[in-house]
Amino acid sequence: MVAIVFASMLAPLETLGWWAGWYGDNLDSQPTASNQTAPAESSRPNLVSRYVVYLDGIGQSGQEYTPDVMDFLNALKPALPPDVELVQGLMMYSVLNQPLDQDRPLAMLWKLANKMRWRNPTAILGLMVNLRNVLIVAVSADKRYGPIYNQGIAQVLYTGLVQRGYQPGSGIPITLLGYSGGGEMSVAAAPDLKQATGAPIEVISLGGVLSAKNNFLKLEHLYHLAGEKDGIERIGPAIFPGRRQWFPLSYWNRAMRRGKITLLSIAGVGHQVPGGYMDPIARLPDGRSHLQATIELILQILGGEVMPAAETLPGQATNYALYQQADFIRPDYYPLNQTVDLSLYQPIHAWIGRLILPRKSERAQVQGVRFEVHHAPSQYQDWVGQVVNLRWADRPLVKRLVGAVTRDVHFSADAEYSSRSGKAVIPDRLNHWRQVDPLESLAGSHPVDDLIVLLNPPVEVEPIESYVDNQESGEKSINLYIRSLPVEITGRYYALVQFLAPVAGKQSQVVHFNRASRQFDGEQEVVLFPQVLLAQAYGSYPSTTRDLGSWIK
Repeated sequence: MVAIVFASMLAPLETLGWWAGWYGDNLDSQPTASNQTAPAESSRPNLVSRYVVYLDGIGQSGQEYTPDVMDFLNALKPALPPDVELVQGLMMYSVLNQPLDQDRPLAMLWKLANKMRWRNPTAILGLMVNLRNVLIVAVSADKRYGPIYNQGIAQVLYTGLVQRGYQPGSGIPITLLGYSGGGEMSVAAAPDLKQATGAPIEVISLGGVLSAKNNFLKLEHLYHLAGEKDGIERIGPAIFPGRRQWFPLSYWNRAMRRGKITLLSIAGVGHQVPGGYMDPIARLPDGRSHLQATIELILQILGGEVMPAAETLPGQATNYALYQQADFIRPDYYPLNQTVDLSLYQPIHAWIGRLILPRKSERAQVQGVRFEVHHAPSQYQDWVGQVVNLRWADRPLVKRLVGAVTRDVHFSADAEYSSRSGKAVIPDRLNHWRQVDPLESLAGSHPVDDLIVLLNPPVEVEPIESYVDNQESGEKSINLYIRSLPVEITGRYYALVQFLAPVAGKQSQVVHFNRASRQFDGEQEVVLFPQVLLAQAYGSYPSTTRDLGSWIK
């Protein structure tokens, strides 16, 4: 009991040192001798597309983990995609990343506690480590000491990432996987870590006891996993009133309304072994172990498969859906093999086409979007009608600009309500997609693939061998590379004409401009002007051709 009281007095000591500036009061994001040690052997900075950092629960006493956590990490690491790097071994309960049994007043006591709990996880003395770390979690959640302590933890995370090959400013996403008390550490340290790395950061909380004071709005997303039998996780809403709906202005409830928090339940699972998230023996009704179910859910989150986008939009139809009923609105109304008199009509641009959003399963293969060629320069006229891959050019500046605006997409509750009520057209197909770049964002901005665009020069063309699924046919796949965002347009050709008079039906007689005489005395023809549908929301027409001939006269 004396040791517990003494430990509670020492709990905020390191934090007070940070507060007083003993260890530096700013997050060190510059390369130094302390954070430029040799990267771990498994570091693959040129191949990694995401870093996952594990933050342990209150049972952690140093870089080594308890056997149940090691079983979890040993099963998780080989199951991760090959381009995901797992970072582990960071001491989250010390701003100095220092084990409890090293250079501390109670170091001998912690060594004895570790020895006993390694032999028997339920040993009374071993539980002292848990009690000490509970006090540290309380420090993290405290409005007085928390900001400085969480900055220190962000420094530990930053240094650990750099040592394992992370390149600050690269924009590579970071996922913080926090178990129990590590969940609180994750969401608390994420804002400072995001500022230092410039990377999008999401948190997977595994039974975390989360304080409502954390600024969840600065996260890309929070996935909060809670077992139905997890009594520890329920402490969070009980001791942090901001987690309840009674406080709508708390960070937690504001983030919930913004769609930044996803709550996931695991049936029949408790908090710790036995019966917890990491239990390899306890079984669910479907035969999977608790450990297997937990890892599968984590992999689904990392793969963006937890909440797939809805295929249909329930509720009131939008004006967009109303306009789609008109044939002339749809791109397939205009044949791609038709020709026009180039002495009267000019193409709007050299490269014109329709953007097609690839399926989620095709994203890695396409590396951009599909592009149906509607018009191309003369040397590529045989490509009209073909569907090619449209990608970003492999240029440092282009990659940097694209990476700066590439984000995970999660719609807020307000956006989903607007979509269901027919008040807005939102890119439902992109909802819950990971790392959506500007090309995918533009291609998926409509419910269907009907966006016609032009490609600004330069457009680089690279014919390559087809992907595996087309090699048997001997076809080739074409890649187009661009450096700027496509521009939305309508139509493929334009002409300068004067309207003479309406003709029966939806047609009008026009006369073309004569380049030689510089007058409207060129060829005459009859063109189609279909009637635009009435907008339900406004009760008016977005455009009209009524009395167009009389205006000219």
